[in-house]
Amino acid sequence: MKRTILLLPMLLAGTSCNRAPEPAAPQTAHAEANVGPPRERDTVSVDETMAGEGWIGVEEVRERTTAEFVRTTGRLATHEDSTWRVGSIAAGRIIRILVKLGDRVVPQQVLARMHSHDVHEARAEYARAKSELARSKATLAISERARDRAKKLLDLKAGSLDQLERAEAEALAAQAAVRAAEVDLRRTMTHLIENLQINPEEPDDHRPGDNLHDEDLVPVKSPGAGVVLRRLVTEGSVVSAGQELIVVSNLNRLRLIASAGEQHLPSIRVGATARVEVPALAGRVFSGRVDRIGEEMDPQTRTAEVWITIAAAGHTLKPEGYANVEIATGGSRPGILIPSDAVQDIQGAPSVFVEAGARKYAVRPVSLGEKSGTRVEVKQGLRPGERVVVKGSFLLKSQLLKSTLESE
Repeated sequence: MKRTILLLPMLLAGTSCNRAPEPAAPQTAHAEANVGPPRERDTVSVDETMAGEGWIGVEEVRERTTAEFVRTTGRLATHEDSTWRVGSIAAGRIIRILVKLGDRVVPQQVLARMHSHDVHEARAEYARAKSELARSKATLAISERARDRAKKLLDLKAGSLDQLERAEAEALAAQAAVRAAEVDLRRTMTHLIENLQINPEEPDDHRPGDNLHDEDLVPVKSPGAGVVLRRLVTEGSVVSAGQELIVVSNLNRLRLIASAGEQHLPSIRVGATARVEVPALAGRVFSGRVDRIGEEMDPQTRTAEVWITIAAAGHTLKPEGYANVEIATGGSRPGILIPSDAVQDIQGAPSVFVEAGARKYAVRPVSLGEKSGTRVEVKQGLRPGERVVVKGSFLLKSQLLKSTLESE
């Protein structure tokens, strides 16, 4: 008996070797599953109750016009037009920091206060300019009176023309001195009010060496509304003029820096719309616009940077994260698009359920193309006019797997 079992395969093999080989069935990307009626084990039936309660929904397959996109990935970054690197207007020492990382701030909100000798020097210059203006005005008043007196004396034949001319010249010089003093006063006042943002007048309760009054400290203000991303100093830090102190950014507006291959660059235009998706936020789509296309290619990756502005990120996207992006090229082509929820993975192949009769649905392997929003392109496996399950396909998949297990 054991010997017979061993020889039987050899006899069968010998018999098969004498026959002409049968031609192999042609293969396609989806095994031509849409040719011929479906096999009974690949068909799922539902009862009237399930069908009547709307568990299953079908849609007629139609050829649609699909927009063409360039698909790539990119890195999210803060937008340079809505990010402020707040620096120090003068040299000094940080006395108080009023915000923490992650705080939301509004325009002109005070972020920190610092002590600077520029405040005392500017106030001293302001006081000197005020005194000089007062002296110049007093001199002008005296010179004008002297001019008027010389004119009266000349009219009475008691003075000379030379005396009047000298008096008029002195009055004109005094007027020029007053105008110069006024300019100097405005200059020192502008520096205190607009640059240092300090009251030019010292408070009545000011004490020399007291650095705790806000009126004596230079405020560091936020230029716009946003979130505090970085604090580069601490209380007590000594800073120089122009040093970066705090970074504030409006995260509702972000920059996406994507990479595009040289074969795709001719299809991308400045102003083109873009769809941005983040893997961690499945189902969320953000709109963007191409602002700039890089002039240089990366010598190693052979790609160029494409800058995209996302104007309504809603504080959901985070800088330095990665995202997938579709950039519209403006072209279009015909194709079959079905809802992505209609596609199920069955035995490792993307498949759909096609209506095969009353409450009967057949499994159909398909070859997929690119995704466009909530729909996906079907390259092979479906024909216009067929009716595909777009609601309840997962339920049918579960029913199919259950019947397969029971038959085995």
